[in-house]
Amino acid sequence: NDDIEYWNLVRFNYVRAISFVAMTVEQGLRHFLTNCGFRLPGEAQRIDRIMTTFSQCYWEDNAGDHLRCPFDDQDTVFLLSFAIIMLNT
Repeated sequence: NDDIEYWNLVRFNYVRAISFVAMTVEQGLRHFLTNCGFRLPGEAQRIDRIMTTFSQCYWEDNAGDHLRCPFDDQDTVFLLSFAIIMLNT
């Protein structure tokens, strides 16, 4: 259990170090996946964890900016991001 919490914190802090301010979801996701020093794993459960963290950090940076982030909550960002990933693989 401590290991899981540790890796969750590592993942969150890694993604949180990336700024998604003033980006659309597409721009943020493209930046995240091409310029941030890692490749997505092939397993859906791992992709889910990474996309959950991305959507949380993206939401924190852009909530309230209805021009770039016209969504009501973080879950919508997650669903859209995950769908984009699944459609492109």
